[in-house]
Amino acid sequence: NLASSPASLAAGWWVRVCRSETNALLASLAILIASVTVVPLLGPVWLLGLSMICFGFALGVSLPLLLTMLSRGISPDEQ
Repeated sequence: NLASSPASLAAGWWVRVCRSETNALLASLAILIASVTVVPLLGPVWLLGLSMICFGFALGVSLPLLLTMLSRGISPDEQ
């Protein structure tokens, strides 16, 4: 997805905007769910494309955040 690759580089910016990693992860998951949920309601193709761009952005931001949070939660001996 063309939106998820640049979004993964913007994960740090997204955390600063949301003020914490947890808020950033929850916000990106909310965008993910919303962008998939509204697909049946959208008619024009450009709205579907916009929804998929939002999905790609949220996915690109949430996966690096999730991996960072998981790695911090596990001690170095168990990694």
